[in-house]
Amino acid sequence: MNSGRWISLVCSALLLFSRPGVPVSAAEKGYNPRTDRAVRYSLPTTEKKIALTFDDGPLPGKTEAILDVLRENGVRATFFMIGSQVEENPELAKRVGDEGHEIGNHTFTHDGIRTKTKKELCREIEKTEAAIAEACGKKTLLFRPPTGWCSATVSAAAKENGYEIVMWSVDTEDWQGRSAEKIISTVLKTVRPGAIILMHDGIYRKSHTAEALSVLIPRLREEGYEFVTAGELIEAAMTEE
Repeated sequence: MNSGRWISLVCSALLLFSRPGVPVSAAEKGYNPRTDRAVRYSLPTTEKKIALTFDDGPLPGKTEAILDVLRENGVRATFFMIGSQVEENPELAKRVGDEGHEIGNHTFTHDGIRTKTKKELCREIEKTEAAIAEACGKKTLLFRPPTGWCSATVSAAAKENGYEIVMWSVDTEDWQGRSAEKIISTVLKTVRPGAIILMHDGIYRKSHTAEALSVLIPRLREEGYEFVTAGELIEAAMTEE
């Protein structure tokens, strides 16, 4: 790369991080989400408890398939819902809650989390909270930032609204359309007591998540794992502290 092109790229990056309202990187602000007690990646527990979590729904066709597998196996999970999706599919969102699953907040639009101000993020959280309350009659205090982007600004917005941030320790990458076999292999290789497993019900391409779940749930039970919601996992870990 020539020197002129390199200088141009550096200047562009500096301008991005100096623009008002654009959160700088975690390193620049001295913020590390791994040391933030309001951010959960996994939970320290001596018990073999794990949480299944699903992002980006509710989405017709995909959410129902996952709910059917969970119901057949008697498993409760946590669904981090996008507010606009809840407004578009209120009956489906209601079914999630009616079947005993925990609901989390995943912003209203899922867009631009890296560039939003705290005020804008609070609005996203509040709009989603209102949509969930309207459709499901439930209040949630769990928040997952889209793409897993957690800056000091994101953390501050979540805390201001009384939320704990729930990330994950096992990423199935199912949103890429991975085969059921690859999803299953990833989970079995990386799962540990206290794990939070990331999956998606809001996948617009062909999804193999429900298919993988139908195999994973019995296999993990055979290994002695108990399925709980993310909120229950947090409570269990706090009890052991």
